This record gives sequence, structure tokens and C-alpha cells, in this order.
Amino acid sequence: MYRGEPLALYTILFGLINFNMVLFFGIRLSGLISFKGYNFVQVHYILAYFMWILPVVLGSQLQFFRSLTGLRKYEPNILRKYYLLSLILSTIMMVTGTFTRTRMLLIIGILVLISTVTIHSYWLVRVIKDKRMHFPLNFFFISNLYLVISMVYILFNIDRYAIIENKDFITHMLSFGWINLSLQGAILRILPMFIGKSINLRLKRNIEKLHIYSTVISFLIILLYYFRGSLIIDYMYYLTLVLFILSWVWIIYELARIITHKKNQYLVTLIYFITGIFLMFGGIVLALFIDYNYIVIKRLHIHFSLLFGLAFLMLGAIHRITSFQIHTLLYIGRDAPSVNKLLKPKIFTIIAIGMLITFIFMTFGFVYDDFIMVGLFGFALLLLSLAYTVIIFNNYLKYWRNRSTIIPFDKKASEI
Repeated sequence: MYRGEPLALYTILFGLINFNMVLFFGIRLSGLISFKGYNFVQVHYILAYFMWILPVVLGSQLQFFRSLTGLRKYEPNILRKYYLLSLILSTIMMVTGTFTRTRMLLIIGILVLISTVTIHSYWLVRVIKDKRMHFPLNFFFISNLYLVISMVYILFNIDRYAIIENKDFITHMLSFGWINLSLQGAILRILPMFIGKSINLRLKRNIEKLHIYSTVISFLIILLYYFRGSLIIDYMYYLTLVLFILSWVWIIYELARIITHKKNQYLVTLIYFITGIFLMFGGIVLALFIDYNYIVIKRLHIHFSLLFGLAFLMLGAIHRITSFQIHTLLYIGRDAPSVNKLLKPKIFTIIAIGMLITFIFMTFGFVYDDFIMVGLFGFALLLLSLAYTVIIFNNYLKYWRNRSTIIPFDKKASEI
């Protein structure tokens, strides 16, 4: 068994902290609370993409790489130290530069973050050479390219007040190129793994075809969005969106076949993942109708895709990854208690249900332009998120307190 990699856990936990910051600034945007500063919409945007989604995606991939390849430790040590430090400092600089209208600080933050993703990609390139491990690392590698390209594009689209221009186009690059490809590769491999199911040869071959299909479709969506304006391009763009949606229809179909094949042991994992998939899918479909009611549909499209859908998927992944990996760190070579002591399935199920209820009421707030309602239920969501975060960190503290007495993460019990 390949045990938890502390570097991956630190990265994921940093993202989890920032999820609460995303919600806090979302409440500020609703008008429920007020404090001084600049560019609040962009602060919310950077927090969501670069301080919440990015660390969770990169941290999950770091742990995933090791599980697939048997890599013991990311080396050299100097890169390990720089990776985490640069991730934290760069994203803080990006938010601070935006909040204070300090253009140079925002630019430096983006440059440092590019170096962080480059190190992450370097570790990925080292393990992707093994052809047996082609899937899903091929999805991850292309998604990282989109992430770097997006950040480079941002560098050339920052005005004197530290405002990022062409955000809609950048959002398309980040969402369809980076998040979509990373998520498709991860969910087709991680969810079956999480519930103890295997992927047969037929599905593996079809996934390789999906990789090519999704890579091409994602590129076309981004390209066509950039050149939108004429009727022909607009029609081609929406046709490509339909083709993109079909890729997710196929993914949902295949996951349904895997999930329903036999009894599933970890129901709480399925609650987060299934809810997240359908909410995110709903957000994707809403993109087809944005031109009919631009403001309202756009709000729902963004929040169903990112806040509602992707958040459920990522919280489900964080819960499962951190609980199991901390369990392996603590108890290898010892009499291990049930992993449920860390998973706490009943508590996390209640949190998931509470979050879903808040999402429903927030949706009504967006539809009826009632931002006080959005803010109130956003505050309720923040409280649920804080409860989630406290439990996850309490699990992590069990490892932190015992780290000097347990077997090092890159060693086996037989090697001590």
C-alpha cells in the first residue's frame, strides 16, 4: 500500500482553507456584510480558481500519481520545499495584488505560480513515461498545459488597476481545458477506485478514445468562443458545446454501470460524487441557454458548475483522500482501528445534505435577484464548510502529533 504523501495533504488542506475564503468573499458580494477594498469580484474569482480549485486538483494528482506508479517520494527535497512555499505565497500575492490594486504584485504572484505548476508538471512527466500508467495521467498532463497557458494569457491582460481583462475567455480556458480534462481523467479512475470497483479492458480502450475526443472538443470550444460574433461561429460554438455535453453523458452512463454493478461500501463518497456530477452537469447544460437570459442563466451556470457541482466533487475527494491517507500514515505496522473513525460517514452525510439544502435556496436567490437570501444561505454554507474543515483538520492533527513516532511515509514497515 502506498501511504499518504504529506506534500499532497498539505496542498489539499491549503485549498480547503481557501474554500471558506471563497464563501466569505461571496457573502461580501451579496451585500450581507461590508468592508473596504477593491476588485471584490476578481478577488472572489482568483480565490475560487487559484486558491481553492488549483491546490485541491494539484494535491489530489500528487497523491494519485504515487498510487498509480509506486513512486515513493517526490524529489529532490529542495523542489518539495519550494513547491509548497511558492504555491502559498504566489496565491496570496495574487489576491493581495487584486485587493489593493497593486498590478506588479499580481504579476509576480502569477509568475511564481507558473513555476509551481511547472514543478508539478515535471513530476508528472517523470511518471507518465511508463505506458502502463498512460491513463489518466494523459488527461492531467494536457490539463496542466491549459492551466499554464491560461496564466500566461492573464499576464498580458492586466490593466493598471490590477483588473484582469477578457475574464470570460480566460474562464473558458480554465474550465473547459484545465478543470474539465483533469476532472474527466480523475473521476473515471478515482470514483471506481474509491468504491472498490475495477475498470475493464473495454472501458480502458474507450477512455483512451475519450481523451482524444475531449482534448479536441475542449480546444474547439475555447477557439470558437474567442472568435464569437458572427452567426456561423456562434452556431458552431453551440454545436461544439452539445458535443462536449455528450462526453459527460457517456461518462455518467459508464459510472452508473460501475456503481450499480454491486453493493457499494462507502456510501458517503457516492453521496458527494453523484450529487456533484449531476449539479455540475446541470451547470454545463445551462451554458446552452445563456443568450436567452444572460445575467440570470450566467449566474446559475457558474454557480452550478463551480460552487455547487465541483465543490461537491472536490469535498468528496478531500474527505476520502485525506481520511484514508492519514489512516495509512498513522497505522501501518500497527493494530489499526476502522477507517470509519476518520471518515465519520454519518457526520459528513449530514453536512452534505445541509449543503444541498443551502444550494437549493441560494438558487432561488439567484433567480429572483434576492442577494440577501443568497448571502444568508451563503453564510449557512460557510458554517457547514467550517464544520467540515475542522473535522478534516482534526484528523490531520492526529498525524501531526504522532509524526515523530510513526513509520516515515516513504518507508514500508519491513524496512524499519
